[in-house]
Amino acid sequence: MTRMAAELRVLQDRSKTLLLANEDVPAGAEADADAEAEADITAVDGEAVGEVVGEEAGEQPSVATSAPAAATSRLPTTEEERARLEALRMESRLMRHELSKWRHQADSLEAERTGQEREIVYLKAQLAHARDVLDSTRHAVKHHEVERKLREVSLLPLPVDTSGASDIRDLRLLQGGDLSKLMLNTNKGAIEAKAERAIRERTEERAGSLSIKAQRLMGVVSSQQLLIQRLEKQLIKDEDALEQREWQLADAAKQRKRLKGALRQRSDDLVAAAVGVPGMRKKLSSSVPPGRCSDSGSGGMVKSSSVSQLPSIDDKN
Repeated sequence: MTRMAAELRVLQDRSKTLLLANEDVPAGAEADADAEAEADITAVDGEAVGEVVGEEAGEQPSVATSAPAAATSRLPTTEEERARLEALRMESRLMRHELSKWRHQADSLEAERTGQEREIVYLKAQLAHARDVLDSTRHAVKHHEVERKLREVSLLPLPVDTSGASDIRDLRLLQGGDLSKLMLNTNKGAIEAKAERAIRERTEERAGSLSIKAQRLMGVVSSQQLLIQRLEKQLIKDEDALEQREWQLADAAKQRKRLKGALRQRSDDLVAAAVGVPGMRKKLSSSVPPGRCSDSGSGGMVKSSSVSQLPSIDDKN
């Protein structure tokens, strides 16, 4: 048993050496591995002591000679199993250490990923800004080169005829370095400068005309909007007036209908009174407005005369 404990301690030292050789394993994982190894050694020692005590307690005087032979026959098998079990434990412990190491690396990489993404976005923005600055710088350089070439060309102007065009035949009048300098400046800068100047002038003219048209269109649009607003207000007023007119027409129609009904009823009452329906005269006199119901007035005389003109029913019979 002492030999087995020594072997276990050797294996423990060997595992510690392997763990110390690996620099990426954290300190907490190493402490956990040491604790597990100590627990395994303590358990193995306890098992060995228990087995020895059990063997001593179970010995009989009759089998004293056969017990050492049986113990020696079982000992290699038990030691091999324990060695294999310890090897498996060490392998599992190493695998746990590897797993904890890779987990730690994965966590660290995951923590660094957010910062790297932010840095990538920042670098992309800086790259775009640098490209813009580079493009503007190139444009400014081209512009300065064209201006320089224009200044060089203006130092040696071409001969101009009466029509305003350059006379190429007059180039033969120039001699030596003046002619070569003139041709060099003309070939390199004049054509590009003239083309760029023409394009720039045409672009400026087009931009000016477009701006004028845009201003004119904006004025037209604003005037049309004002006209639309004014027409909308006028339409609202006309709708209000039309609604009021409809209400007036409806009231007039109701009043006309009421007056027509009253006139028809009045005429029916007059006809009934003239025919001599009993009780209708009193009803008619009560319905006549004041000033026309008295027989002394002119209205009464007209009524009596109109009534007297109608024939009586009794006379006809």
